[in-house]
Amino acid sequence: MKRRIQAVFSIAFSALNREQGIAYFFLLFLAASGIFAQQEVVLKISEGTPMIPIALPDFIDRSGSPHAQAAAAEIHQVLADDIKYSRIFQLLPKSDYDLIGGLATADKINFKDWEGIQASLLIAGEVREDSGHVIFDGIIYDVKSERLSIRKRYQAEKNGLRLVAHKMDDELLKVHGEKPIFTTKIAYVSNRDGNDEIYMMDYDSLNLYYVFAFTLAETDMFHPRAPSSHTNIFGERNIIGSIISLFPETLSLVCAGR
Repeated sequence: MKRRIQAVFSIAFSALNREQGIAYFFLLFLAASGIFAQQEVVLKISEGTPMIPIALPDFIDRSGSPHAQAAAAEIHQVLADDIKYSRIFQLLPKSDYDLIGGLATADKINFKDWEGIQASLLIAGEVREDSGHVIFDGIIYDVKSERLSIRKRYQAEKNGLRLVAHKMDDELLKVHGEKPIFTTKIAYVSNRDGNDEIYMMDYDSLNLYYVFAFTLAETDMFHPRAPSSHTNIFGERNIIGSIISLFPETLSLVCAGR
């Protein structure tokens, strides 16, 4: 029996060159040792960091005009949308505010009331009109430590109210060590009107506006260049580099697409 096995191995090895024979017997060894046997894989998923509960009561209108009321509502809505998008903070339901009566002023805060509804942070705001402009005073309080974290004042026209809200939310992120994202812009190439054009919009795809048209070669899709007539606007002809230069603090992503 032993001689018969030796003969089989001798015939197999002689039929292969040295490298092939070594590889063949190595595979036999692995199969015999059970290395290729199916193994159970266990993935353990743990909970992430809990979101920070934040209270965002209605802002106080100091002018009483329809324009100021509409501005307060718009800033409040954009702030709320940004906070929900962040996945860092969790807005408390508005029904909780009814338990403590909301805010009469943004400066005098009864922190025990807000702590009673489990708020860790409180964003208070006041809006008023001044010579056709909207003045927004935004304040962020740390409820547990009963201290003021941020106070900002912004002045804007009606078309700048979204930016005011985005800036306030960026301040909220920076206080908690996060990179500000809400004032970032997205620039992209589109030929929706039959011409290759640059458009820009806010991070949430809103506030879309046209920048300019240009000639885009198929082989130059991701490196478009502006016509010479626009060189004086950007200071150079490379569109991507020019947009980054024009919006160094607000541009997060530049993409080209049809």
